[in-house]
Amino acid sequence: MKRPFPQLNFQPYTFEDVKRIAEKERINLTICDYDDDVLGYYCTRKTEKQTKKFIVINQKLDEINRTFVGLHELAHHFLHIPASARQWLYCSRNANRIHAKNDCEANSFALIAMIPLWMMIDLDATGYQDIDPVLMKFCIQRKKLWEKFAL
Repeated sequence: MKRPFPQLNFQPYTFEDVKRIAEKERINLTICDYDDDVLGYYCTRKTEKQTKKFIVINQKLDEINRTFVGLHELAHHFLHIPASARQWLYCSRNANRIHAKNDCEANSFALIAMIPLWMMIDLDATGYQDIDPVLMKFCIQRKKLWEKFAL
């Protein structure tokens, strides 16, 4: 993870970073219309000559959620490369109810990439004043990681 994310937990990664890393890893990144329950997914397709990689993100998401989902799917790429051509890893709105190891790891990675420790400490010290309400839910999840694992 050091190569694609050299500043992990030191700088916040954005959706521009998601696009840059996906391009470098030769992952086809697509934003398209999906049901509200599907936030995004990562999959591979094996052909005779190569393995094609895809990240698809729901276009209905705002920039903050799009960044989270993009980082979540990149985590699946780096940590949980599908073992078969038919295995898909996806992020759904119900993910908080599903405690799958892969999704917990991908969520943790995305939170750390979006909100580095120094930023979490600053936000916590100010009581999360003047913060975007969408970002607030991610800060709450990030704080739980900080409290549990000191990450």
